[in-house]
This record gives sequence, C-alpha cells and structure tokens, in this order.
Amino acid sequence: MIEERKFKDKFTLNFLRNELDHLKIFYAVGPERNYQMMNELNLSSPIIPQDKLDDYQVLLGARRN
Repeated sequence: MIEERKFKDKFTLNFLRNELDHLKIFYAVGPERNYQMMNELNLSSPIIPQDKLDDYQVLLGARRN
C-alpha cells in the first residue's frame, strides 16, 4: 500500500493519496450512475460512449426535476 512506501517529500505522498481518493470515488459512484442512466433512459447497452455521457447526465437530471 502507499503508506508502506517511503517518499522523499510530503508533497508526493499527499498527491498520491489525493489521486487514490479520486479513483475510489470514481469507481464507487461511476458504475452506479451508469446503471441508473441505462435503466432510466432505456439505453440499449450498458456501455455509455464518453461523448454521450454529459448529454445523458443532463437528460437524467431533467427527468428527475
């Protein structure tokens, strides 16, 4: 784990901790969000193209409001 590694400076350690936190959030929230989009927007595939992701989030938000 990252805590077991020795770093020359605190900046590097804090930077890597921050990046790991972002990855944890992404993998915790992303799949659930995509599943909801697929179901609520009746998408034909569980794979959401990157260029459509923002559009689908807007559509999903509009449906909920």
